[in-house]
Amino acid sequence: MQVTGLSSETFWRGETEIRGMVTDGGGTYRVRILRKGSQVYDYSCSRMGNDGKTEGFCSLSCTPTDAGIAMCAHAKAVLDAYLCTEKTKSLRPVSTSQKVRFMVREYTNREVNRMIGAGEEGKVRLVPRLFFARDRMRVQFYIGLEKLYVVKDLVTFAQAVEFERFVEYGRGLSFHHSILAFAPPCRPLVRFVSETVGAYREQYGLVKRGAWESEPVLKELVLGRTGRDRFFAILERQTLECEDYRRQKRTLVVKNANPAFEILVKREGKDGVRVSVNRNLMAVMGERRLYIADEETVYCCDEEYTRELSVFMEYMVISPDSEYEVLVNDRDMPLFCERVLKKLELLKLVKTEGLDLEAYRPEELKAGFYFDSQGPDAVTLLPSLSYGGFSFHPLEDENVPKDICRDVPGEFKISQIITKYFKYTEDGTKNLVIRNDHEALYRLLTQGMKDFMELGEVFVSESFKKIRVLPPVNVAVKVKTSEKWLDLSVDADGLSVEELSAVLREYGRKKKFYRMKNGDFLTLDDGGLLTVSKLSKGLDMEKALAQSKTLRVPLYRAAFLDGILKEDRSVTVYRDQMFKAIVRGMKDV
Repeated sequence: MQVTGLSSETFWRGETEIRGMVTDGGGTYRVRILRKGSQVYDYSCSRMGNDGKTEGFCSLSCTPTDAGIAMCAHAKAVLDAYLCTEKTKSLRPVSTSQKVRFMVREYTNREVNRMIGAGEEGKVRLVPRLFFARDRMRVQFYIGLEKLYVVKDLVTFAQAVEFERFVEYGRGLSFHHSILAFAPPCRPLVRFVSETVGAYREQYGLVKRGAWESEPVLKELVLGRTGRDRFFAILERQTLECEDYRRQKRTLVVKNANPAFEILVKREGKDGVRVSVNRNLMAVMGERRLYIADEETVYCCDEEYTRELSVFMEYMVISPDSEYEVLVNDRDMPLFCERVLKKLELLKLVKTEGLDLEAYRPEELKAGFYFDSQGPDAVTLLPSLSYGGFSFHPLEDENVPKDICRDVPGEFKISQIITKYFKYTEDGTKNLVIRNDHEALYRLLTQGMKDFMELGEVFVSESFKKIRVLPPVNVAVKVKTSEKWLDLSVDADGLSVEELSAVLREYGRKKKFYRMKNGDFLTLDDGGLLTVSKLSKGLDMEKALAQSKTLRVPLYRAAFLDGILKEDRSVTVYRDQMFKAIVRGMKDV
């Protein structure tokens, strides 16, 4: 059906008359509907002839509707068309958002700029100019082809790169700031500037949240430690224009190498030493690396140089009050040699004039450890530290004369090892003691004695030597066939039945040792005794093995027994021929 000629008229009491023409098949029908509110209370549908006159009423059956009385299909079509028209008229008009216009314009400009900038690819240079200060590092940027123009606002530059905008710097330079417009070696630097400026703007927005003031012009970047690492990594092997804190200009090459400068140590006055470095050196610290510049090169130091040299350069060159030299009195030279110059000598940077550093070497720290035993369950330690002819107990270091140059890291390392193995001191003595603690004693004997030997001389008494740690025992197993049984005998290197049973219980507790009756420690490893432990559990014969080393096992367990014994080659195994034949038969089945 097709509805045409739709019209409506509303009377003063609120009634609405709806009129429309419906074409259905080959006939045309005129529909009139009377509606008040949302209800239809009358309608008519008449068939029209070719001359436009009424020929009769619609013969279609009526169907009820939600809007009131039952109507024919033609009237229903006119009402639906009217309701659809009314719904459309009631919707508010839509106007295009201003942001939509901005988006359309921006995408259009980008597309046009990309097309225009296709001929500018790979030509524009971005050149940094570095300013070394005592406490910070600043970078300005210049842009251009042959002639360079200063970038006056890095925020505007970063936004131009982000949105590929067209910017004019002067009569000789105007281009669309696509990343492809820059020369390939400059593109990592462009990305670095964009990301650093983005981080600055984000931080500024957080600090100034809710304020109306605009972002300030950003003429240069102040690089923090992380930024320095990335900046110099980008510029490796490239030439860099630089200016130091004295306004002296230099042209430097960035190299991933260690500098070979001199640290001059010479006599000063009647009782002192002067330590100095070249005043033309510049240095800054990164997050992971130290950077040192001379008249020609910026050196990106490796991990060892950074670790050993960073503190020295901080106080000699980097800090605002540094003077490139320090004075040391003779009485403090031993400590200075031991803590500072010793590390710098390893880097082959120290040069001496008029003095011998060996004369300032402090006395070497020596340690002695005296172990004694008051019985199988008690071990004592008397430690002793010495510098030259002076000795002292580590717990009484407050009595050490002040003129002794002490090896503090060495003493600390020794104290760590002592407290690792000894938790208590003996009352009324200077001894440290382990008493009734098998775990601590076993750990001292198996691990601690080696640690103490690496730190100094170790002395042990005869009673201490009696506490031994025995290696794992050798295990032999014999299997013989006896009618419907397997006779299994275990020999654990002379262990008694009681000791063997106790050892197997320790394996069940996952212990590393077994303390024997004579005080010796038997080491428990993954060898033969563990295999015997698996056998006793698998055969459910722990109680039987605790009474005798010879067991009687049912013949049907032959395959299990053979498999366990073959897993551990450290076990000596004897099998009679009948046992081997039985196992082969089981495997065939």
